[in-house]
Amino acid sequence: MADALEQIDGIFLGRGVECPQFRTTTGEQISLTGVLLPQVAVGTQLHLTGTFIRISTCMQGRAFRVSELTNADPNGDVQPD
Repeated sequence: MADALEQIDGIFLGRGVECPQFRTTTGEQISLTGVLLPQVAVGTQLHLTGTFIRISTCMQGRAFRVSELTNADPNGDVQPD
């Protein structure tokens, strides 16, 4: 059985030890894997769809595998996949 997709919002924090970092609107810092656009700037508000994964090489907190990414800021320049 596949994990259900979840949606989270927050701010892109930039590089981490192994994976990009993200702070959710609840304050949790998580690592990101999967679909990421290289031009996402630190501080960009994002809406992510994907799944939390149990095992990763990120080495920092929980990891979230992104399957879709959109800009949560209507004035931003990150476009959906």
